[in-house]
Amino acid sequence: MIAALENEFPGAVYSFPYDWRQSNRASAQRLKEWLTPILIDARRLDSRCQVSFVCHSMGGLVARYFAHCLDSLGVTQRIICIGTPFLGSVKALNSWFPRRVGRIGPDLSQLVRSFPSAAELLPVYPCVNLGIRKTLVPLTDAGFEEVYEAAHHGADFHLEMRQAVSRRSSASGPVYHVILGNSQRTPVVFSMSEADSLPPADSPYSQSGDGTVARISAFPPEWEDDAACFFASGRHASLQSTKNIVRQVLGILSARPRPPMATPLGIAVESDEDAIAVGDKLTVRGTFASRELSTPMTLSLYDDAGELYSGPSPFRKVSATEWIATTVLRRRGLFRWDAASALDANEKLQPISDVVIVL
Repeated sequence: MIAALENEFPGAVYSFPYDWRQSNRASAQRLKEWLTPILIDARRLDSRCQVSFVCHSMGGLVARYFAHCLDSLGVTQRIICIGTPFLGSVKALNSWFPRRVGRIGPDLSQLVRSFPSAAELLPVYPCVNLGIRKTLVPLTDAGFEEVYEAAHHGADFHLEMRQAVSRRSSASGPVYHVILGNSQRTPVVFSMSEADSLPPADSPYSQSGDGTVARISAFPPEWEDDAACFFASGRHASLQSTKNIVRQVLGILSARPRPPMATPLGIAVESDEDAIAVGDKLTVRGTFASRELSTPMTLSLYDDAGELYSGPSPFRKVSATEWIATTVLRRRGLFRWDAASALDANEKLQPISDVVIVL
């Protein structure tokens, strides 16, 4: 991924290394300190310069916390999240209970519990099956002493971000692009018994994921659903290296505004008179509010049979926002005039028409 980005955007790609064991809050603060001098240098060349983050897994939480809790200047333009556990991961919770029924392997629970980041990866959606009517409850309400403090720490971390998001209008916040893994067997529900680890059949959480992050957790909680996500079939650890995901990220970052295909907002074209005498001059003016039009325009006249009477003749620029075109009509009748882009114009404008009566 990094090599592809550097090849596509030479000199504009920076890699931020961080200690994944530390709290995401601390990593986000370090990101702010690391990014500030880079952004100062970039804004010497372009004062409008903003930042786009490409993040895998927990890196998306670091960028999200920075963007909504620390980015007071609004420098974050977009966040591309690949396999980010926006609502935590049951697989992370599994590592806190290595001796559950059916689990084998070394006991790393004490090591895991020493990492502040591990608490912030714990699931915050109702995912614990206590075996009571197959009802799922949040981890904070499950009564597990081993994870009680960590569960509340993680819940507070995610709540802080959600509150920061709600305080910020969608127009001023970053744009999210979410890429999630799908179709892989993924832990979605936690139970002290492996036999009870599957969710109820009618549960909204009975879905797949990328093997680590469940689909229900892989998109921002403020979104109503995941319809806007890009779906991939890879597994969590290798998502960022998958060719189709690399191609998707490059496409997002190379996005360009759509060129105007119709009349720009603020254009007004009108003739000085609706009726003129034979031999008089018809003057048509084009006024473009708040912009300077660089594309050439022409004026054409058609008689009441639809036949071209005169033109196309060029508009003449008289100021930054005003153009005029003139022509003389030498016979009576009803004529239609069209103001349109010249054939060689780079910016195509939708033609504007009106009629004039020659008496």
